[in-house]
Amino acid sequence: MSKKLNCDDKLYRAVESTLYNYKNVKAQIKNIELDIEEKLNSYSTLNAVQYDRDSLSKTYKFNSEVENKVIELDINDPELKNNIMMLKVKKRSKEIQIERIDNILSVLQEEEYKLIELRYFKGMQFKDIADVLLKSDLYLQQLRRKIIIEKIIPLFNN
Repeated sequence: MSKKLNCDDKLYRAVESTLYNYKNVKAQIKNIELDIEEKLNSYSTLNAVQYDRDSLSKTYKFNSEVENKVIELDINDPELKNNIMMLKVKKRSKEIQIERIDNILSVLQEEEYKLIELRYFKGMQFKDIADVLLKSDLYLQQLRRKIIIEKIIPLFNN
């Protein structure tokens, strides 16, 4: 007879899945940045940065040449502009996901964070983590469960 997962088990597994995917999400963000850069570079109107007297004058206005070029794309190529904007939205969503994880993990004690880092971000087995942290693997398994249930899930669920 299979054990039916209750809501807590599903949430526990969702937290674990999120932690295991942390590095992948960071890589996805970098790939999206590369996709945006590639699209911008392939667009024929992108040319060298032009410096004139006005652009070199002292100002507090922030201007990015790439952002200005993206704005120009709205006139020249709406489809490309839309693609880039969609990539930016996707990138920001993933950045927020990473920021949430980092924020949640910031409440952990040093040993707790190290356990999560070694287990989920580096994919180490408990016996290897036990060697690094000089604790028993059984203790670390219990500590991991306690960290997730008592510290991560309450913040993860909000």
